[in-house]
Amino acid sequence: MDTKALNYRVIIEPDVYSGSGKPCYLAYAPALDVADNGDSIEKAITNITEAIRCRIDALIADGEPVPSPENPSDTVVVTTAKVLVPKDYPFAFA
Repeated sequence: MDTKALNYRVIIEPDVYSGSGKPCYLAYAPALDVADNGDSIEKAITNITEAIRCRIDALIADGEPVPSPENPSDTVVVTTAKVLVPKDYPFAFA
């Protein structure tokens, strides 16, 4: 079977698990309206990738069209940058 790679935009935000209040990360794919979470960013990415795969499999099984990923030129990428500062330096948000 021929396949095609689709790259969906995924938004990841800090969150908490409902019920326990334990910190986690929420991953959301707007084009497919699916979300999942994980204890770490990496786990949230693993879980949302599986959720995306399941959503697409369900659409195909139901004979529904698979939504196209957003135009890559419109996609915003947000990441973090780790920097080192003196341990005892005061922070306004600490």
